[in-house]
Amino acid sequence: MLGWVEQGEALLAQEGPEQALPFFGCALELADFLLIVRGRADASAVRRFSDCARHLLATAAILEEWSMCHWAVGLAQQRLAEEPVAAIVAKPGESTDGLLH
Repeated sequence: MLGWVEQGEALLAQEGPEQALPFFGCALELADFLLIVRGRADASAVRRFSDCARHLLATAAILEEWSMCHWAVGLAQQRLAEEPVAAIVAKPGESTDGLLH
């Protein structure tokens, strides 16, 4: 994954944001998958996800790709929220893990 970010950074410096954006997008998608698998308790997964989101947002903003910015911010809010989304929308006393308790 670091290869995607490093290659994106090199392309950003040498060829411009248009060439770098796809690499930052791939890096964020991979970091998202790893964060889902490892969970927010894994500090390195959270840091990697945050760094990839930051690169993608900065590059998308340069290109005025606002829909990409909104997508990345929404994904970051969803993944890094203190409570899982299901816990926020669950009714009191309702299980959020799909299991009977």
